[in-house]
Amino acid sequence: MNYVDQASFTDVNALDNPQSFNMSQQNKDEGVSPYAITVSQYIEITDGKLKDLGFATVVGEISELKAYSHLYFKIKDESAAVDCIMFAGNFQRLSFTPKVGQKVQIVGEGSIYQKTGQFKIKVVSMQEIGIGAIMERLRLLKERLQFEGVFSHVKRPIPQFINTVGVITSSEGRVVHDIQMTMQRRNDGVNIIVYPAAVQGESAPKSLINALNLANAQNLCDVLIIGRGGGSFEDLLPFSDEALVRAVADSKIPIISAVGHEPDVALTDFAADLRAATPTAAAEIVTSVTKDQLYGYVEDINRRLSTAIYSRLDYYKIKLDAAKQRLRSASPEIYVNNLKNKLDNLNQRLDAAVQGKIYNYNLYLSNVKQRLSAFEPMQMVANLNGDLNTKINRLNQAIDNLVIAKKQRLNFDYTVQRYNFLIDNVALSYKNELKRKVLRLNSFDLDTRLNNLSTEFSKATVKLQGLNPLYILSKGYSITFDENDKSVDIAKVKTGDTIKSKLQGGTIVSTVTEVFKDTKA
Repeated sequence: MNYVDQASFTDVNALDNPQSFNMSQQNKDEGVSPYAITVSQYIEITDGKLKDLGFATVVGEISELKAYSHLYFKIKDESAAVDCIMFAGNFQRLSFTPKVGQKVQIVGEGSIYQKTGQFKIKVVSMQEIGIGAIMERLRLLKERLQFEGVFSHVKRPIPQFINTVGVITSSEGRVVHDIQMTMQRRNDGVNIIVYPAAVQGESAPKSLINALNLANAQNLCDVLIIGRGGGSFEDLLPFSDEALVRAVADSKIPIISAVGHEPDVALTDFAADLRAATPTAAAEIVTSVTKDQLYGYVEDINRRLSTAIYSRLDYYKIKLDAAKQRLRSASPEIYVNNLKNKLDNLNQRLDAAVQGKIYNYNLYLSNVKQRLSAFEPMQMVANLNGDLNTKINRLNQAIDNLVIAKKQRLNFDYTVQRYNFLIDNVALSYKNELKRKVLRLNSFDLDTRLNNLSTEFSKATVKLQGLNPLYILSKGYSITFDENDKSVDIAKVKTGDTIKSKLQGGTIVSTVTEVFKDTKA
């Protein structure tokens, strides 16, 4: 960038008594013309002459505007501009709020500021006339371009991953430097091609169009940024030129319009594929994927690719094993063995079926023979005699039992003895049960039992505390988790990650600034 040295100025002090302009003696001593006057005297005389002209009514368009206690602005027409000032008393009486581009009528008197010699109009009143000529032309141009569809073409999305960015702007301003610094900070892998162009003055539109056409002809960029830094309303007018707006709309490469600052609006903003508030904001857009994010994408893709390769390899290994198994299953030897096994199985099933049939027929024959033997005369007589003898024996036994029972009931001593025996047996069983309970009660030491149970409970508590993963924190250790509350793997942790360290009494959240991995022997 070329820098122009500023000229040095020497302040000239005003005369203490400027009422007399007769300085012939002083000028004579200094060797100058006897008719020469000082700068202060010249400005004072000129300012007096301007005031003698009185007030003038001037019509023009507001081009620059700064409102403090006083109102400072410029008023211009097609070929000239003049600085104006309206003091606070007159400014507060205005019935409207002045704006840049507004056409107004002012009443004021000319004045020259003594310290700088700058000419200004001291405005005492201001009236609205309507929208300024330039603003009106811009409004009509915008409506015509909108009607023709220049602004309504399909907006192309800005690529997420960008290799090369073309910047169409002045090479002498800070725009290129700001864009370079922003992109260097966010993603230094993006290349920048600068297409220099004038961004101010009458030649600016043609220069910008030539740079835009050159960028499209070379076709080296993924996206173009066209714009400039902040400036006055007139400074930004080249970016509302009709030919430039149409060239931006017809560009084959996506364009980001970044003209001025946030409130500034140019017609290229409507024709471009995207508008950025400032050139720096445009640089942030084209580096939406930062260097850290890109490294993360590459790492994620590498991990996913490895997983896919191993999964595919396992898939083909499984298919190969299945093919080997099918090949072995389809061999002639296995086929013959399978048929042989089926034949042996059928023979075994046939033998079992034949043997079952023979057994069933033999059993059926035995049953038939047994049933037939029951109908033989000798067998029938034998069966009847057996039944008769059984019934006689049962009758004799019943008679004997009845006689014995009657005798026992008649024997009183026997009955008393039997009841005494039963009572002694019951008393003995209760006595034995009482002895056992007394022995158990004597052998049961309650205090010792409670002490034993308390000791066992303490031992169990100590074991449980030893198994508690948080118990180790009380010894000065900590447990580290990642953002998903999973145990940190040193192989996966990287700079910039957020980790949580669990200690006794709380948790510490920290950011990884450097990772040291143990080296294996």
